[in-house]
Amino acid sequence: MSRADTARLPNDPVSYHDRAAGRFASEYHFLTSDYFHSAFTYGRKKLDVILDDVLRQFPSASNLLDIGCGTGEQLRKCREAGLRVTGLEPATNMRTIAQAGNPGVPILEGVVTDLPFPDRSFDLVLTIEVLRYLGHADLQRAYREMLRVLKPGGMVFFTIPNRYALTGFYLYDTGRRFLARLTRRTEPVHCEFVTPGQVRRDLRRLGARKITFRGSVVLPIRPLYRVNNIWGARTARWLEPLDDALSSQAWTTPFAARLVVMASGPGPDQP
Repeated sequence: MSRADTARLPNDPVSYHDRAAGRFASEYHFLTSDYFHSAFTYGRKKLDVILDDVLRQFPSASNLLDIGCGTGEQLRKCREAGLRVTGLEPATNMRTIAQAGNPGVPILEGVVTDLPFPDRSFDLVLTIEVLRYLGHADLQRAYREMLRVLKPGGMVFFTIPNRYALTGFYLYDTGRRFLARLTRRTEPVHCEFVTPGQVRRDLRRLGARKITFRGSVVLPIRPLYRVNNIWGARTARWLEPLDDALSSQAWTTPFAARLVVMASGPGPDQP
C-alpha cells in the first residue's frame, strides 16, 4: 500500500495524524512530569514499561526500526538505550517533529505494508499504535512485511486494540459508526479490533515463532477520562496498583485495552 493508497481508508489516518502532530508532541511532555494527565499519557506510560523490558534483551548497537514513529519519542528512548535506530513515518508533520528531536537519525517516508528496506535488516521492529488503522487484508500485508525485514532471531513488537477489552471501545466504535452512517456524516478513522487467538493464527501462518502477548491497561479507565479528565486522572491514580496487578496476569490479556504482541520470525530464536 503506497502513501496515496491510505486515502482509501476511512477518514485517511495519515491526514489525521498530520493535523494532530502538534497535539501529540504536547501530550508527550506530560510523560515525565505527570503521566496521569490524560488517557493517552497513562496508556503510553504503561506501554513504555513493557517496551523497557524488551529493550534490555537487545545488546547495544542492535538495529531497530520504528514503523509509524510519529513524533519520535520511542526513537529517542531506543537511541538512548544504545540501539541503532531508523524511523518510518508517512505523516509529514509528524516526521518533521521526529527529525527535530532525533538529529542525525534516518527517518524515512513510508508505510508498514510496503517497507523500503531489504530482507533481514533489523534486530527489532516496533509498530506502536499503527496496525489499528489497517483493514484485515492490509493487516496481513503488514505482518508479512515486518517479518520480512526481521533478522533471524530478531523480534517484532506491536500493539493493536483488543476486541473484547473491558473499556468497551469496540462497542463504542461500532455505535459511533452506525450513528455516522445514519446521519450521513463522515465516519471516524478506521480501527481494527482483534483477539489474541486471531493474531496468533495469522502470525503462525506467516512463519512467526515464539509468539507472546501482554495486556496493557485492563481496567476501564479510558471511559472515565472521556467523561471528565480530572475524574479520570484521579481514578487512574487510585486504581493504578490494581490495574498493574491485573495487567501482569496472563488471563486478563484478552480484556486489556491494548494487546501487546511480541514474536520472532522464521529462523533461530532470540537467545
